[in-house]
Amino acid sequence: MKETKNQRFKIVRETLKLDQNTIAKGLNVGQGTISGIENGRSGISKKILQALSDVYGVNPEYIETGTGKMIIHTLIKKEVPPSIVAEENAHYSIIPPSKANMFIVPIKAYGGFLAGYSNKAYMDSLEKISYPWVRGECYAFEVEGFSMVSDNAKEESYYPGTMVVCTELNGLWMQKNKAYVFVTIDGIILKIFDHIDDQFCHLRSLNPAKEYLVKPIPLKNIKRIFHIENKITKP
Repeated sequence: MKETKNQRFKIVRETLKLDQNTIAKGLNVGQGTISGIENGRSGISKKILQALSDVYGVNPEYIETGTGKMIIHTLIKKEVPPSIVAEENAHYSIIPPSKANMFIVPIKAYGGFLAGYSNKAYMDSLEKISYPWVRGECYAFEVEGFSMVSDNAKEESYYPGTMVVCTELNGLWMQKNKAYVFVTIDGIILKIFDHIDDQFCHLRSLNPAKEYLVKPIPLKNIKRIFHIENKITKP
C-alpha cells in the first residue's frame, strides 16, 4: 500500500536523521505542527513544502505524489549529516562543475555589481572560481560592517570580511527571521527578513544599536534577492 503524504513527510525526516524539534526549527514552525503532520491530524501546507525544499533540498513532488527523487538540491547543507551522502547517493550530487561557477563580489565591487549585474561584459570581469557544493552559478558577497553581529549566542553572526555564498531566490518567498542578501537600487545589504506589507519589505539587523535600524524598503526598489547557502570566514 502506497504511503500517504504525511507518512512520506516522516520518511523524509527520518532519512535526514532529524528529530521533530530540529526539523521544526528548520522549517520555522512549532514541534506540535510536525507531530500533527506525522500523526495524520494536520495537512502539509504549501509554505511547509517550500521550506522543506529551500532548507533541506526535499523534492515537493516526492511529498505530494511519492514520485521523483526524495532530495533534489545538490548543496549539502550543514543540517544534513555527512553519513546521509553515502546512504543516499541516488539523491545527492557533489560532482565539481566542469568550469568556474562562483562569482566573487568583494565590497569594492558592490557599486559595479549594482549597475552591471545584467551586463555580460561586467560579469565576465569579476573573479570566478569553482565551488563544487553548488550546481550552477552562485555568488560570494563580502560582509561589510557590524550590523549583522549579534551578542546573542543563539544567533549566527556575520562578521566583516566573511563571504556569504548565495544562490538567487526566485520570487518573494522568504522565511521569517532568516538572513538574505538584498540587491536594491541603493546598494547591497545582508539583513534578516521579517515580513512584507503594503508593498514594503521589513528587514532587521542582528546588531540592536540604533545606527543599524533598517527602514522598510519598497518592493519596487529590490532588484534581486539571494538565499544564503553557506559562509566562508577568514582564518
